[in-house]
Amino acid sequence: MLLLIRRYFLFFITALVLTGCKPAWQLTNKNVTQYRVNADSPKDTAFTIFLKPYYDQMASAMNQVIAISDVELIKKQPSCNMGNFFADIVKVTAEKEYNMPVDIAIFNHGGMRLTSMAAGDVTLGKIYELSPFDNYIVILKLNGKVLQDFLTLSAIKGGWPIAGGSYIIKDKKATEVTIGGQSIDENKIYNVATIDYIANGGDDANMLRTIPQVNKNIIMRDAIVNYLKKLTAGGKHIVDIPEKRVQYAE
Repeated sequence: MLLLIRRYFLFFITALVLTGCKPAWQLTNKNVTQYRVNADSPKDTAFTIFLKPYYDQMASAMNQVIAISDVELIKKQPSCNMGNFFADIVKVTAEKEYNMPVDIAIFNHGGMRLTSMAAGDVTLGKIYELSPFDNYIVILKLNGKVLQDFLTLSAIKGGWPIAGGSYIIKDKKATEVTIGGQSIDENKIYNVATIDYIANGGDDANMLRTIPQVNKNIIMRDAIVNYLKKLTAGGKHIVDIPEKRVQYAE
């Protein structure tokens, strides 16, 4: 938690300065020198004292419990309860915020930055550890052929979290693909929720680069936090979602 607080402390101070000063300043030049810091490095006591109130405020925010999990969420491939849970959040959030049905939600396995999340209290800081990047949830309209190529990429990568569909990995291809319980149709247009990093071609998703995006600047991490807060407000906990939406062929 200490490392997490330090990681985001700079963003907190930057926001504080930018919102409290007028006119706003813009960086036009920078000159960076790197220094190795370790336990034996001298400490600037005055600077530490100056930063402590802000540090304490950030620590208090990050230690806020926003949900309770009845199970350990584990990250693994080709399918896992962590991936299922957060893919469901992406799908539900996209449908609500964009006011349209979402056929399938997909995001990359590497986007989840923790290998597990223990049962019990879930803090805001833990979600920042899980999803530290400011990735936006976007919607793409993909025909079945491009969607098939997208899913095959995820199969080549070992299987990515999805919601609203399933497939079997065979010979590094996505086979027996179903969307909403129906076999994929190459001529159909599907509403696909993913993150802008992938939609922009990240993680080798080059087939998506030229596809127009619907983007309302909804950060995936914020969507997770908001969903968990609403879950808690309703007296509910995170529960296990063990279904194998992506499987290897036997």
